[in-house]
Amino acid sequence: MNEIELAESFFAALQDRPIIHNTIGAVLKDTALKRGRSEALVEVKQDGNLGRRWNYETLYKDSLQLAFALSSRFKKGEHIVIWSPNSPEWVLIEYAAALSGIVLVTANPSLQEKELRYILENSNAVALFLVPEFRGNPMAAIAKRAVVGNIAVRETINISDHEALFNNSCGNTTLPTVNPEDPAQIQYTSGTSGLPKGAILDNRYWLTFSRNGAAQFLDQLKRILVAQPFYYVDAQWLMLMGCWTG
Repeated sequence: MNEIELAESFFAALQDRPIIHNTIGAVLKDTALKRGRSEALVEVKQDGNLGRRWNYETLYKDSLQLAFALSSRFKKGEHIVIWSPNSPEWVLIEYAAALSGIVLVTANPSLQEKELRYILENSNAVALFLVPEFRGNPMAAIAKRAVVGNIAVRETINISDHEALFNNSCGNTTLPTVNPEDPAQIQYTSGTSGLPKGAILDNRYWLTFSRNGAAQFLDQLKRILVAQPFYYVDAQWLMLMGCWTG
């Protein structure tokens, strides 16, 4: 951690760590080449038992396969909402969207119809990725009502259905060029002063924020348990990206 003693109210920005002019997909690929067989992701199921595992090589491979599928159905720059609790599929969708230049919009799985409808419409989303139910919240039923009249939403995908999630019927194997300044995510504020507002976060921001922030916490750690929800910014920069961007 940086040790700072303030002598005045103004505090200049730290200059000791550079801005990373790269993309999430490029850094993920580079990490897979460097750490290929090292364990990258371990699933902890909702009942607390351990499930599937990925090393960096297989994590990148599966993310790339999903990226080809997403790029066959969505254009670079289009917005897709992920409305789900933590899962490996959440991680794969995030990385695949980054590889595809598709903007991921994160949503709290406890949202109700009015709240979900607002995010879908406000973000100009073209697809909704979800699970059917979580902790008694009937998400599939809510989603069905929330998209009524929204002609922009072309797909509603159950992320547990891998055939639907990885659908690439045209056999696409190409991806668009993604730039550091291209948007990667839209995260919504709590809306304490009104309706939630979408904050647009680009590739350069995520990589710089993740690497610089995680360097202060993760240097001595071999593993980290992600207890925070993935839709929340802290889980993103410190855990989902900070672990492999350093």
